[in-house]
Parts: sequence; C-alpha cells; structure tokens
Amino acid sequence: MIDESTSTNLNQLSQTETYSEEQNRSLKRKSAGRPKEKIWDYYISSNVNSDRSATCHYCPKYWSYGRPAEMEAHLANICPDVPKTIK
Repeated sequence: MIDESTSTNLNQLSQTETYSEEQNRSLKRKSAGRPKEKIWDYYISSNVNSDRSATCHYCPKYWSYGRPAEMEAHLANICPDVPKTIK
C-alpha cells in the first residue's frame, strides 16, 4: 500500500525530473550554430553587435573583426611574443 505522503513525494520527484528535462532541452537549443575555431582560444574576443573583435593574448594586435585565417597567420609568422610551442 502506498500512503498519501509517499504518493506526494513521488509526484514532487516526477515534477522535478520534468523540469530538469525541460532545462536540458532549452540548453541544447542554445548551442546551435557553427562551433568556434580553436584559434579563438589564443585571443580575447567580444561579440558586440554580431561583430567578433579579437585581441592577441601575446601582443597588442587588434582586429575589429577577427578572421581565423589571418589570426593563425599572425600567431605563426608575425607575433613576437607567442611561445614556440604554439607556433
């Protein structure tokens, strides 16, 4: 026999699980789109008005709109302070 308190506890547990599932679904929806390139790990970026500005972690080089190919070339060939392990 299930008493009234057990039934209430099961109902509360069921509501908690449902809420958690809804949260998970909404979080999954927010992660849609193209993933960022790894090069962005080496830059300070800001997403203002859909523009992606970038500043090098190792020098003051700044792009008003960061382009991954140019950013890679900068680290590989131009930046004087980037560690050799990254080049």
